Amino acid sequence: MMSSAITFRRLLPEDVTLLSQIDRSETVSHLYSVHDGELRSEVAPHEIPAWSAEFIADHPGFNLDFRAERLRSRLADGWIATGAFDQGVLVGYCELRLGLTDTTAQVAELFVSRSHRRAGIGAQLMQRMGDEARRSGASHLYVSAVPTESAVNFYLAQGFRLNPEPHPELLALEPDDIHMIKDLT
Repeated sequence: MMSSAITFRRLLPEDVTLLSQIDRSETVSHLYSVHDGELRSEVAPHEIPAWSAEFIADHPGFNLDFRAERLRSRLADGWIATGAFDQGVLVGYCELRLGLTDTTAQVAELFVSRSHRRAGIGAQLMQRMGDEARRSGASHLYVSAVPTESAVNFYLAQGFRLNPEPHPELLALEPDDIHMIKDLT
């Protein structure tokens, strides 16, 4: 159940430093992959660390400065980001790219702090992104989800389904992700 103390607002470029308040760490037990158009779950236990001040060449997304600068750049390019705050602390955020195609907007990032997961914050962020996408004229929402069981199951619960025709650019950038789509109509 989501705490009544959770508030939501659009993030501004000066808010990118707040990303450090999110604990994105996770214990993973299973990963999904796509085989012959079907999702397949495989045991793959590992830990996803919190964001780091260190830059790791193979995993730039783990670096906090990389994330903050990318968000700042995306906001300057017209992307929308909404933050979830618990008593002034950023505990979740989501990024939306309008105009991925003529009819599709893209959810590019969604993180909720470990201590605030399973409280409805992610669902509220998705609802807000869907509303923004609809207002922009989009009839679909696209996500390239990390293949963790928790991420894929979350998007499935939000009404996404496996995309039979992944966006070529995003598939090339994120070939191991699970490419999903949701009808907004």
